[in-house]
Amino acid sequence: MFMSVSYCLRLCCSRLYKNVATSMSGPPKMLYFWRTDLPPEVLLESKQHSSQGKSAARKVLDWPSRYKIAVGAARGLSYLHHDCIPHIIHRDIKSSNILLDHNMEARVSDFGLATLMEPDKTHVSTLVAGTFGYLAPEYFDTGKATVKGDVYSFGVVLLELLTGKKPSDEAFLEEGTKLVTWVKTVVQEKREEYALDKNLEEFKIDEINHVFNIALMCLEADPSNRPTMAQVVIMLEQIKINALA
Repeated sequence: MFMSVSYCLRLCCSRLYKNVATSMSGPPKMLYFWRTDLPPEVLLESKQHSSQGKSAARKVLDWPSRYKIAVGAARGLSYLHHDCIPHIIHRDIKSSNILLDHNMEARVSDFGLATLMEPDKTHVSTLVAGTFGYLAPEYFDTGKATVKGDVYSFGVVLLELLTGKKPSDEAFLEEGTKLVTWVKTVVQEKREEYALDKNLEEFKIDEINHVFNIALMCLEADPSNRPTMAQVVIMLEQIKINALA
């Protein structure tokens, strides 16, 4: 069952993108869909990738900003999975569906492929849809949309924040691999620093390693071994708690 507009209108979470659209009759309606022509929100993808080579723009996404984006997006997705009844499977989590405001607050957006799942269900059978490079491998095989599929996609977004690379980077296509496979190989070889975005200048290596570990947990091949988004939020927030201890 695909998410109805009437259900969208009832959503209320600061981590979801809200576009107020006025109606010809009646009160304004809250729509949770991304519109490209509504500043000041910008896409995470634009901040992360479009300014390669432009140092002034790249400085915006320092490590504290990237960490903040990861936590904000995780909270939004956790809200969909755990606080909404029926639960919501987004099915298209990617950097271009995460909006940022001027304070680097992240909001999950674009619910065009989202589907509802009753609390007593484990999956929703659908036609395979989404974006190449972000989709969980089991989704291709079964056509069953699950919250753990969204967790996998979020893991890919974490890798983008860490590496500065797109899942569709031409270098991966030329080598016949992809971002997830490349990072897993690098980590297995204990060369995490090789995968890290070279534009990152000041960061705490412990925090970086923790986020790498969380990303790889999200990207486990077996969906049952992946954490829930509620667990991801706790793990991400614990990084900052530990830093302040």
